[in-house]
Order: sequence, then structure tokens, then C-alpha cells
Amino acid sequence: MKEKEDQINIKIPYELKAHYYNICRSRHINPSALIRKWIAQFVESGDTTVTFQTFSNSTRVELAKYRRKK
Repeated sequence: MKEKEDQINIKIPYELKAHYYNICRSRHINPSALIRKWIAQFVESGDTTVTFQTFSNSTRVELAKYRRKK
């Protein structure tokens, strides 16, 4: 029996998404496959100590932070 597939929808700044897709295109990488691989590696690692800076609920704030980093 075929494994059932589902989708995850995330919100990211337009510029960040465009930059990500440009990098993937230039390196001949399937952007969706790369994200699926990252998720699978994270889940399979079982490492519960992984931490990352959590994002605020405000997309505008995150977009401003991303633009400042450029």
C-alpha cells in the first residue's frame, strides 16, 4: 500500500523564499526535497537537545530582521 502524503504550510518572508529558491535553482536542488530531507533527519536524530531561536508571531518583525541581515 502506498504511503499517504500530506503537506506543511509555513509563512516566511517573500524575499527569504525567493533567495532560497534562487540558491536551490543555481545548485540544481529540488527545494521541496531538501526541506523533506531536513525534516526527516531532524525526526530520525532523536536529539531532544536541539534548540533554535524561536520566531515571534509578527511576520513584519521577522521580515525586518531578515532585511537587516542582508
